[in-house]
Amino acid sequence: MKPGAIISGTVTSAATGRPLAGICVFTSAFDGGVTSADGRFRFDQIQPGRYSVVFYGGCGNEGSYAPQWFRGRAKAFNAARVTLRGGKLTSGIDAAMRPGSGISGVVTSKAGLSLGRICIGAYTPNEAT
Repeated sequence: MKPGAIISGTVTSAATGRPLAGICVFTSAFDGGVTSADGRFRFDQIQPGRYSVVFYGGCGNEGSYAPQWFRGRAKAFNAARVTLRGGKLTSGIDAAMRPGSGISGVVTSKAGLSLGRICIGAYTPNEAT
């Protein structure tokens, strides 16, 4: 077996500089996990290669944070790539998370009845194709 690659970094709040626990961190190969109480992460056994890395809330963190890709990029197509080598640690894959926003509302039928179990997504006009 060939040795896997290792990736590490720290996730903080852009507003306060404090570490953020419970931020999801994943490579474009779906390897990853969640930041610890001190905002750090370290994942190993990753297939060597060139990947983008995404950071987003929803893995137990408090607050609302906008998703982003490594080097603070807002869009996946613009994400900086990270080269991971077998048996080697690639560190400094850090993120400063900016505040997110939220959407709320009620989905109703044509008859005006509230509907449950409906998935809602928000897209920019050029993404909704």
